Amino acid sequence: MREANRAPVGTMGGPATIVQIRVGTTVLGISTGTQGKSAVPDKEVEAFAAMFAERAQRAQNGEKPSAALPGQ
Repeated sequence: MREANRAPVGTMGGPATIVQIRVGTTVLGISTGTQGKSAVPDKEVEAFAAMFAERAQRAQNGEKPSAALPGQ
């Protein structure tokens, strides 16, 4: 399940996009925004969503995360 909505004004003062993705038993919420007049392009939103979905699936599969904070 993937859903996305755009708003003319988000928390940063410019256009915003909110995406919800279900991966297995997890629902992820992703919010993007800008301070300018243009929304984050669809391709970038889709790339963020795909990356988060892939990482969530790895976690559900018990796999080691592909990214971590320094020193972790």
